[in-house]
Amino acid sequence: MPLTAPVVGDNNFLYDSLTFGSRIYELSNYLGNVLSTISDKKIGNDSSGTVNYYIAEVLSQNDYYPFGKIQPGRQYGVLGRYTFNGKEYDKETKTHDYGMRIYSEDLGRFLSVDPLAIDYPWYSPYHFAGGNPIMFVDLDGAEPQGFMEYWDKQADGVDRWGRTVQNVHDYQTKQVWSVMREPNSTRVYFWQQYDNEHGNWDNSETNNNFDNKNDKWKGKWVEFKPRSTSEIGKQIADAFGLATFAVFSSIAGGIALEGAISSYGATTVGTTILKEAGEEAFQQITGIPIPGIYDLVKAGLKKTGKAVLGHVEDNYVKYADEIGASRFDLGKKWDEIISSGKDPWDANKYFLDEVVRNGDEVILTRAFKNIREGSTLKREVNYLLDNGYKWKNKTQKTLIKQ
Repeated sequence: MPLTAPVVGDNNFLYDSLTFGSRIYELSNYLGNVLSTISDKKIGNDSSGTVNYYIAEVLSQNDYYPFGKIQPGRQYGVLGRYTFNGKEYDKETKTHDYGMRIYSEDLGRFLSVDPLAIDYPWYSPYHFAGGNPIMFVDLDGAEPQGFMEYWDKQADGVDRWGRTVQNVHDYQTKQVWSVMREPNSTRVYFWQQYDNEHGNWDNSETNNNFDNKNDKWKGKWVEFKPRSTSEIGKQIADAFGLATFAVFSSIAGGIALEGAISSYGATTVGTTILKEAGEEAFQQITGIPIPGIYDLVKAGLKKTGKAVLGHVEDNYVKYADEIGASRFDLGKKWDEIISSGKDPWDANKYFLDEVVRNGDEVILTRAFKNIREGSTLKREVNYLLDNGYKWKNKTQKTLIKQ
């Protein structure tokens, strides 16, 4: 039953003629966690017979641990129907209904296998939010959704239409973006110019975003839809290989800005992450814990579409540098790897995997028939032939990807 809304004064209660209290409003954070609930009952503060202002009737307040458990001593009122991530909560079992699966706040895991597990082998089939509940939520128990955790606000204001416009610096694209929130809306938009040039929104009255000569806008507001870690993962895994992604995803974490993928591509974003993860990722992939190997391998990788392989006596490194091609050369580090009990082939294979993914044309310094049996060069060529390469012509000195 609706209750009559009181107006609070000095030990007096004034009542208006309206009845309120039936509606409940949930106040949530960026993860959808319901932090507080209020009713539509307005409580007025009055000291002189006139209401000066109103305060809301707070029904409940909750604070959560990262994986959803209510913090002791940080809960007020009756726990509502919807709590962590805005999902329906079962008080008896302490579980949350995510639609496709049931989530246990005590375990921090789902109670059943991810129906998409076969597509994302880098995750446990019971994982929640990619193991990062501070940045991600599981919208339906099938995959996590990213948020704007790595935006650094540079400036903000309100435009002539009452919309909040902020300029934010994104660490991934290393650019400042204009983002906009409409009044009474949780949706976020970013400004995108039609000429594909990067630009920002102008809040001034002159508004340089409008082309007065042609009587049209220079761009449009595009709704920002954060990518899920699994979606980004598939793109980066395609660009860099599943093993590489599985390592640097655990080191670098999720990616916030959709523009990082849509504008620059999975390979560019992946390169940025791998650069940040650096030698740690390389050492985990190859199993070679020797500093400096990673830098030598990466230095030998070029973006010219060509790679050169050869015996040392063929001076293949000099030839590759002359034509700007990729080449693999560890110098004295080769012997250092062997002395450590590790296999240099693991570093070599890392290099070849990059060549394969780039689709480089591979030039040999001698015909295949003249390569020494049991040599590393012979092993390199056979590896390429086993991974989608074929001979360009009968001379068998050039390999191309099929």
